[in-house]
Amino acid sequence: MSGLSANLQIEPAVMQAFAAMDARALHLAISGESIVLEKTLGSLSNDTSSEFDALQTQVSTDEAKFILFNLGSPVNKWLLVAWVPDMAQVRSKMLYSSSKDHVKKTLGLTSFKGDYYANDVADLKWDSYSASLVKVVSLNEREEVLEQEKQDKIADGGGQVTAGAAMGVVPFSLTSEATAQLTKFKSGELHFVSLGLGAECTINVSEGFDASGVNIVGAVGSAPLASKLVQTSPSFVCVRCAGPIAGSTVEVFVYSCPENSPVRTKMSFSTAKSAALSEMKRVGVVFEKNFEITETSEVDDVLKTIVEGEKSGASSAAAEIKHKKPSRPGKGRARQIKKFVPDDP
Repeated sequence: MSGLSANLQIEPAVMQAFAAMDARALHLAISGESIVLEKTLGSLSNDTSSEFDALQTQVSTDEAKFILFNLGSPVNKWLLVAWVPDMAQVRSKMLYSSSKDHVKKTLGLTSFKGDYYANDVADLKWDSYSASLVKVVSLNEREEVLEQEKQDKIADGGGQVTAGAAMGVVPFSLTSEATAQLTKFKSGELHFVSLGLGAECTINVSEGFDASGVNIVGAVGSAPLASKLVQTSPSFVCVRCAGPIAGSTVEVFVYSCPENSPVRTKMSFSTAKSAALSEMKRVGVVFEKNFEITETSEVDDVLKTIVEGEKSGASSAAAEIKHKKPSRPGKGRARQIKKFVPDDP
């Protein structure tokens, strides 16, 4: 089958549309021994994510095809989407799968950002594609223990991530907008910033972010924060609480991961968490407390326990549950084991 794919001819119309770079998507099909241009759709002047989502209505659930999707500025490269639905004929699936590399090599490998395999319309969403960029590494049991120990050390240290701890994670980076908001948070101009994941492994300000009316939590005039959080998707929340000494403050990092969030999105945020903390530290934002919640309604209770616990000197129940580690087996009261002595015959 690979030999057959190498013999496929790409028609001039495909080459011309590819070189023109003025359409958002080129739909290609294999016809006989040629790869032909079915249609061109979309405009580069429209939003990239919405144009990608529109692909869901432009494909058939029983026919495979290639879609060359123009990622536009600032990437200015193509993404090869291999649409191979489960209901397509077996021979068609094999032919499209084996022809993918041939198409990229013929049109020029350097013109492509990468390729993306989709077999369900749910895959043809910008969020699904963005989630696929996150490399999730499968860990064996021992590696999982070591990873958890590393995360525990990070949490015990107030969420501060050293350069060594941040090595090896996916290279997420802050957008200029996120950096600007974090700079305001660092200076005290803002007391609340909500961040999410954007395209091309970026950390951006959450959609609909609104910091107006949020004063220092625990101070006079502060309002509930739960309504300000993203309700159906994870987010990285930076918030400032009143400290134990009058006039002092405590910077808190909250990883909000609602239970009703899509599984892929949860995986993306969990993978990006360490990188996000590292990026925030790079711009000077360091946290004294680090918490994780699974319902946005929990945020006010968690922050309240921090404020009241700091002021009273008592540790909060929430903090104890978060950081308490199970005791090792056999750590209870030692028992004396008597040596067995057989009876005389």
